[in-house]
Amino acid sequence: MYFVYWFNLYLDGPQGQIYQPTECHARWIFSLMARVDDRISGDDIALLRSLVRACIAILKTTRKQPENGGGKDTMRERSCWIIISTVVDIWEQRDLWMDAEEVLKDLG
Repeated sequence: MYFVYWFNLYLDGPQGQIYQPTECHARWIFSLMARVDDRISGDDIALLRSLVRACIAILKTTRKQPENGGGKDTMRERSCWIIISTVVDIWEQRDLWMDAEEVLKDLG
């Protein structure tokens, strides 16, 4: 829940740069997701879906930036994809692939 909030603050504007996601955040998210049961409540699914949408938005933002746009510990594209694919596969939220596909189409 907090990661989604921080990621959205980062994405909302220039003052959000203090909330820039890092590789450390990605490792924490993945570690926390490893502790979540396969069967979870609808509220928890909604939080995971929000996390995936925030990661997709981060992908969109980082693809628009020049390569040197972020710091060296900035959350990488592959970390976003790992989080996205984990939620999609483990908690069977396959419709989120369509959201990711739309973003990638716009960038292509």
